Amino acid sequence: MEVCTIGLDKTVKQTFIDKIKALQSQGIYIDFEVCETENLDFCRCRLNIDKHIYGKDQVEFVSEDLLKQKAIMHISDVLSDVILEDMDCILINRILNSEYCYFTKEERQKIGDLACKVFNGSRGEKKREDYKRLWKDILFQRLLSHFDNSDRIIVDGFIRFRMKDFMQDIGECVAMAVDEYLIEREYNDFIKLLRYFVEIQEPKFEEVHVLVGLDRKYTLLNSEMEIIDNDILEDLAKEISNDDISHDDLLISSLITIAPNKIIIHNKERMKNQELIDTINNVFYGRVNVVSTQNNINNNE
Repeated sequence: MEVCTIGLDKTVKQTFIDKIKALQSQGIYIDFEVCETENLDFCRCRLNIDKHIYGKDQVEFVSEDLLKQKAIMHISDVLSDVILEDMDCILINRILNSEYCYFTKEERQKIGDLACKVFNGSRGEKKREDYKRLWKDILFQRLLSHFDNSDRIIVDGFIRFRMKDFMQDIGECVAMAVDEYLIEREYNDFIKLLRYFVEIQEPKFEEVHVLVGLDRKYTLLNSEMEIIDNDILEDLAKEISNDDISHDDLLISSLITIAPNKIIIHNKERMKNQELIDTINNVFYGRVNVVSTQNNINNNE
């Protein structure tokens, strides 16, 4: 029994066929005739009545319209999965290549990977997970609506004209990924600049211990466990009165000014901003040792 013809992107044709074949476990047997063209592959879908769940002997008591309707429902369910699970990154890359072509190929790849994670909610955003379930329902219903009027569908055209809101959502995920990438790139460029500045300086102290007190303020000690106190650090300390300067900023500035060859951070669990350790590690690459506790030192306990 002829059911429908589906035009698919070549990269997802086999995935679609495999998922349709998986329906055999439910007693749904759909055969294919594939016609390949330059840009698309067309899958002509036929319901194999001889193997259908109703059985060859019982199928004569079931109307063809009902059989076709049930087959269309299964195909629409599979198609909605393919669009969401297998075409999402394809659609994201199309947006990147058309609207963000000023990024390099490597940059677009990184942004695309990030956008796919954003869209799929794989970073733990419950809101995105809820959106994806909603899109699954919307895709399924609109596919059924399409097949009510036609037994042919070109998936790319369906997405472009019937799923504009879906594409807008994907576009917003791409824009979010672009913003995050630019922030990360700016951060990395800044870290490289700070690292270069540290490398060209002569260390004012060979070794510095960073103590984190119960008040989460920092104390710097030299290798003899003596508080580091010099004019430069005093000048930096005065800046703490500025609302824009945090204790974390002051610590980074102090360490860059001292440029030690070795940094030992004690009581890291007291740090309010755990990302600060990553920043210190990035700026002073290979020079940092982090320990959880510090013995025999008065550190405001």
